[in-house]
Amino acid sequence: MGGIFHFENKELDMQGHVWDFSKQENPSLVLEGHDSTIKNGIILNANITLGQSNYCSPNFSTKTQCYNIVERNGFIYAKTDTSGKIVERMKLENFKNKGGRFGLYSWDGMISNSRLLLNSSLDISGSKANILTNNIISKAIFIEEDRKQFILSKINKTIFVDQSSQILPDRWHDNVAIPSTLYLKFSPDTVIDGNTFTLTNKNDQAYAIVLDHSPRVRITNNIFNGFKVPILMDQWSSIVDEKGNEIKPQQFTGNGNVINPNKYAGEVTMNRKGEIVKK
Repeated sequence: MGGIFHFENKELDMQGHVWDFSKQENPSLVLEGHDSTIKNGIILNANITLGQSNYCSPNFSTKTQCYNIVERNGFIYAKTDTSGKIVERMKLENFKNKGGRFGLYSWDGMISNSRLLLNSSLDISGSKANILTNNIISKAIFIEEDRKQFILSKINKTIFVDQSSQILPDRWHDNVAIPSTLYLKFSPDTVIDGNTFTLTNKNDQAYAIVLDHSPRVRITNNIFNGFKVPILMDQWSSIVDEKGNEIKPQQFTGNGNVINPNKYAGEVTMNRKGEIVKK
């Protein structure tokens, strides 16, 4: 069953309480609203949406979002759902979650100091997000019913970054069959700093971070465990340094990021204390 919980200008401190959905086989749990913070909780065996389940990412071709003009500062963004409700600044702090996947659909949202154990990925769409000091462990599998397979044509490659001319299929609203731990789509100016991304088992096709139509993303001081090449980006995306200067993929060799390509988590699970333990 899962559920939908609405928050507006609120702070929910779960004080370490556990919501366990083990008997429901990873139901959908929506924590929606705006200008709210949810912190200090543990949620087990649920697919979480932070923001709105009917969130509407922008269309690059028409520069609209759900038929509204949404261009600001030279880039389109998404701040409402399909009914026009504002979905800004939803924040998750000091949280633990075990589930199939996690979605952040809120403009200017944030996930910080949290531990996420996922089968799939943390998906961020249409947001200027801050992803800070989290521990994200994933099998990095893609969900067949949600993603559409297509041929990925790479045009350049470095130790940190693979490039593709296009990640999106022809229709702008389709998702992509790329195994990843963090998938950013239509998310300009996102900051990804101080996180640890870890694959559970070897998968040379998986990426820690995918940038899909997401320019000016700052990726600094992260640790990538188990990834052959951590980042995939398309021609519409770009990376900036700590000063905000755009840099070419082949220049992305520092920024405090570390790759441990042969370090994996193995088969792990999360207990009711939010600790990662071996199966």
